Amino acid sequence: MWQWGISLVLCVSLMLCVWVIWYEAEQVELRQLQGELYPGSDPMPVSKCSSIELKPNEFLFDMGAIAITSEKFPYSVIKVNDKDRLFLTRDTAGTIRLSLDVLSPDGKVITRIREGQFVINENNSLRFGPRSDRSSLQVVDQYGEEVIALRYLNKQSMKIRGILRFPDLEYPIVISETEVTLNKGASKPTSVANFCFSGGTKFLHLKSDK
Repeated sequence: MWQWGISLVLCVSLMLCVWVIWYEAEQVELRQLQGELYPGSDPMPVSKCSSIELKPNEFLFDMGAIAITSEKFPYSVIKVNDKDRLFLTRDTAGTIRLSLDVLSPDGKVITRIREGQFVINENNSLRFGPRSDRSSLQVVDQYGEEVIALRYLNKQSMKIRGILRFPDLEYPIVISETEVTLNKGASKPTSVANFCFSGGTKFLHLKSDK
């Protein structure tokens, strides 16, 4: 009988060692200035498209006061002068990947995301991480503003908040819980709220003379 007890202790010890190694490796990953966003296991969010039942291959992009659904990819969420600035693609495994450049007021890159893989410019950010988990990304710029907050909720949904600046636009697009402001800082800013853009409908395709 004592042999079984020793075997059990050894087995538990081995499992604990494996878990500690895995945990430490993950913590190191979460402190890195580059990495990848993976789908989490959160429930579907309450959004402006909550009344719509998603198809199995459809994806929900939650922008607070705005929500978008699409089953066709690549899908351009924000396009400026015919250039995709914030867009979603689907890889060969069926996972949705986001691409976006997060810029400072002087046009320098704070964070670059390409197909779900991100790189953070530590010389142009005030605070980063460690990330809470492999499904989240939050970056604060040198002015103390949160310029990007991403949460890859699950395989069918993603949530974004932030201050998005693009080379062809004079004013930033600000995504908050209550509204999406298309030209924050302008004398007469334009805001959009309480809309669901479903079935791959075009959301924000802008033209600028800048």
